Amino acid sequence: MVDLSKYKALFLSESGEHLQSMNDCVLKLEQGNYDQETIAQAFRNAHSIKGMAASMGYTEIRDLAHSMEDLFDQLRQKERSVDPSLVEILFKATDKIETMLKEIKQDKPLSQDGVEIQNSIRELIKKKPAEPPEAKPGKTAKEKKNEPPKQAIEVKVLISPEADAPSVRGLILYKRLEEIGKILLADPDKDRIKQGKIDKTPEGYPISFMLEASADQASINSTLSKISELKKFEISRVEIGKNLEKEADREKEAKPQAEVSVAPLPQTVRVKTELLDDFINILGEMILIKGEMEEAWRKTPQPAMRQRLDRLDRLTKEFHDQVMAARLMPVETVLQRFPRLVRDLARDQGKEIELEIIGKEIELDRALIEKLPDPLVHLIRNAVDHGIETPARRKEAGKDPVGHILIEASRERDMVLLSIHDDGRGIDPELVKKKAVEKGMLDPAKADEQSYEQILNLIFTPGFSTADKVGMTSGRGVGMDVVKTVVESMSGMVTISSETGKGTTITLHLPQTVAIVKVLLIRLLEEIFAIPVNRIIRSVEILPYQLRKSQSQEYYVEKQELIPLSYFHKLLDLKAPESHNFPLNALILEIQKKKMALAVDSLVGQEDAFIRPLGRPLEKIPGLSGVTMLGDGKIVFVLDIAGLF
Repeated sequence: MVDLSKYKALFLSESGEHLQSMNDCVLKLEQGNYDQETIAQAFRNAHSIKGMAASMGYTEIRDLAHSMEDLFDQLRQKERSVDPSLVEILFKATDKIETMLKEIKQDKPLSQDGVEIQNSIRELIKKKPAEPPEAKPGKTAKEKKNEPPKQAIEVKVLISPEADAPSVRGLILYKRLEEIGKILLADPDKDRIKQGKIDKTPEGYPISFMLEASADQASINSTLSKISELKKFEISRVEIGKNLEKEADREKEAKPQAEVSVAPLPQTVRVKTELLDDFINILGEMILIKGEMEEAWRKTPQPAMRQRLDRLDRLTKEFHDQVMAARLMPVETVLQRFPRLVRDLARDQGKEIELEIIGKEIELDRALIEKLPDPLVHLIRNAVDHGIETPARRKEAGKDPVGHILIEASRERDMVLLSIHDDGRGIDPELVKKKAVEKGMLDPAKADEQSYEQILNLIFTPGFSTADKVGMTSGRGVGMDVVKTVVESMSGMVTISSETGKGTTITLHLPQTVAIVKVLLIRLLEEIFAIPVNRIIRSVEILPYQLRKSQSQEYYVEKQELIPLSYFHKLLDLKAPESHNFPLNALILEIQKKKMALAVDSLVGQEDAFIRPLGRPLEKIPGLSGVTMLGDGKIVFVLDIAGLF
């Protein structure tokens, strides 16, 4: 008998992907997007889940997916129209399959209540389907002759020659334009873009589209402006002539031939995440050995050894880049679940909310991606529950009754920024202050001395909540402190901005990877510490005339800008030197979008560091993010600068 247990992980992974895709399709159907491609995709998803479940012996999943497949087939054959009851039962079915996949992962017996949903779908299929919409009568030749010429939008795009993956950028572009209107022609077409067959010119990768859409040029311009790595684009209106229509028809006729051609061999394979972790560990050991060899060369320099070290350095960097690339995943893998979450939360609370996601293609280390779901769920729940008002309240405030939540991923230097913005009621600083005083989190005597930023940051205090009652999604005093703790454990930080009546934006600042990073080594007394260079703007040497003092606070004066100066000694509760040795070594840092100068004894140099996490109880110490080993075997702490201030 064949042992199927070794295929379980692959089954769960592929079924989860098909289920997520099917969820997205049902969400589109509910929103009125009835195009045949969406229905066909949902049908294929159900068919694939059915087949995989059958091969693994999971009959409960097989039978439920089979009933969904039949229902999607009725939609596909235009024997039935989409209605709320159909959407609701499809969502129940996808939720049930998700529950059963979790049970398989946890080696639990499959629950049997999926049969009820399956029977409900079967009953729906047996009922006389709703009549498909009547086709509108065709226009006479005279009517056609008097019609104004059809208009199309021509979009010419040039992808930057430095783009890491022009084909991926091309597919994102294709998808965004499909959301705006109907693509009549594309050069190169979608299949060639998928295969990476985009001609490269000295200026970049050109792609042109002919689009039939009601959107104006300004909205298309806005959409294209949000796609990264586009060097330039042009938008113009043209008449749809007979030649264009014939060419579009030829393209449609050619597609079935392309579908029956021999498919290219797959260019990717699934790799266990443990294997990627092993690669990182091996790479870390290589970096440590390289450091040891560098230390040995410094003690006894030999020209031949220097050449080998340079070669080893190049190979290590190349291996590092390849391993990091393999570990990177688009944030879409974690964001794709939120349209359904927002939809369900909004329905529960009687609110109307649309969710927009920008920058799904931005990549993060897999280890970070795995830690993001819980913090993001907390933020989305807060945006829906605390942020967006009911339609009636929004109308009273002169707002669109439909609320808007935007999740945007972007890059800033070596950091990835994930922002969650809502156009809701915003945060009332007076209410926050009042609640903090009531809960004993803020001294009443000092409440009025707090800055607006300090008041907003009170929401990250454990146990803080402005909700008057405990509900399913809020009022329990947990959530925002969890967000801050998890993000800081990833060497990131959280910032918040809000305007009463306008909305709130919470931004997660995350390193792209946390395993192997470039650090600056600094000396304090006899100890050496490491600071990730992505936290440092630059290093400076401060002379006496560049120091100012005001109300016991020293400042570094740089081009008429006053930058607060702190001493590393004081941050570690050590006695600062009574007199300065000029020039004073300092680092210019950026902490919560504000500049800070940090004085240190001396700068030792830069190194690639393989950072190992701290164990208990050191992991609880603010300001420490891990440890690394130098070439001479010395263990040094890696500092989380944001946690020190």
